[in-house]
Amino acid sequence: MMSRAYLPIRATHEIRTTDHPPIRAGTPGEIIGVSGDIPPSYCVTFWPDGRDGAAVTNNHLTRIDLKEA
Repeated sequence: MMSRAYLPIRATHEIRTTDHPPIRAGTPGEIIGVSGDIPPSYCVTFWPDGRDGAAVTNNHLTRIDLKEA
């Protein structure tokens, strides 16, 4: 089960998935959900072109993928 968080973060490294364009290191984002698992996984919305651009949401990210903004 995911809980809502909304915490500003940045990607720590390039994140590649088959579903979305790559997210560059340093890209701003926001944690929008946290799993109840141990260790937790995060659902994050990133804005590769800034907040005025398109948003990309990735699931199943870990603390290694993120840092506080």
